[in-house]
Amino acid sequence: MTVMNKAFALIVVAAAGCAARSVAEESPAAVSGAKVRLEEARGNSVFVFEAKTSLADGTRFDLRLYYVRRYKIPPGLVEPGQPDFEEELIDVDKDDARSSDGSFGAELGSSDLPPWPGQYRVVASWPDENATGEDGQSHAQADLDVGAVKDLPAMRAKADREVYEDMARIGRVLDALRLRWGKLGDAADAAWADFRKDADRRINAVKERNGRRRKAELYWMECRGKQRVDWILQKVCPLLDKAAHFFPKPAANRPDAKELDLAIADTEEDYQHYLDFLGFGRIIDAVKVDAALGSVLKIADEVKAWRGKAATDLEGWLDASADISGNLMEAALNLSGELPEAYFARAEAVQKVALRMLDHVREVAAGRAPVAEWADLETKMEAAVKELRDSVPRVKDE
Repeated sequence: MTVMNKAFALIVVAAAGCAARSVAEESPAAVSGAKVRLEEARGNSVFVFEAKTSLADGTRFDLRLYYVRRYKIPPGLVEPGQPDFEEELIDVDKDDARSSDGSFGAELGSSDLPPWPGQYRVVASWPDENATGEDGQSHAQADLDVGAVKDLPAMRAKADREVYEDMARIGRVLDALRLRWGKLGDAADAAWADFRKDADRRINAVKERNGRRRKAELYWMECRGKQRVDWILQKVCPLLDKAAHFFPKPAANRPDAKELDLAIADTEEDYQHYLDFLGFGRIIDAVKVDAALGSVLKIADEVKAWRGKAATDLEGWLDASADISGNLMEAALNLSGELPEAYFARAEAVQKVALRMLDHVREVAAGRAPVAEWADLETKMEAAVKELRDSVPRVKDE
């Protein structure tokens, strides 16, 4: 996760100076001049709230930082004289402050992540026997507009990718444990300590990153991803502890193997459930995708090799083309089998160009003018392969 740099902080604070505004709702004489700004403090971005008060020193104020989400009301449902939107306040942080020398304030929402663009609101509340509200308190608020809406798609994509990557890293630990258990014979696993040390390193790195994700539901994937990563870690860590009672011991001294079998299966079931919930479906193995794609491209090269000789060796071409066609379909299916559904269109694009290359050589062999130029097909193949390769996440362990 990157820390918001000072240049960005200055831009946001400068823009916020025009956007900040305050409203004293119940008791304007008691609290005035409420304002909030975004600063960088100790390497983190932080919302700084300040206000003046005529109340006695030591008066306690409850402070809440919200992200303001607005929903447009259909025109036909807008009440006369009322706004055409509704507000949802998303809890971000809370604190309290006590007045001193006619003022009070606090820092809220400290994070080493840049804030999501949008409107933020700090609400200050304090006891007031004259307040008309049901809670017996008066309130003052200050709003601040942060960032630009145009930055949201890139920030969301980054959050999606980072949650995916951490789920992938957890999956690798699970896969490695299951494979190691499947290959373990009757003897003790002499390298278990090294395996456990590496697994703990990976898990701890995921824990650290996940701990920095925001709890507030400013963006669904960040909030729910944080939660699901935490939940699956609560299964994986005890699983590794349980495995430590099996691997370092010879078979005669281990507990019942079914215990570990069931624990691994149970953890993997939860892991898959969370992948489905987050919309990932499955983690892509980039190495296997590259290998499957390489098989398709190898067959495309076979087709290219026949392009210059199919017409002069028609019998050989007819014999080879049947195998090439079958192998191409099998390779294309294997490629799709390594990808989740969202990637099928990209895999199909590669397959379609390979099939058109096959048709091109068939037409040449039959003495007909090919519908598509070979150079155009090669350009399309290069583009289709690049699009697929570039879209495949390549997760590094950290």
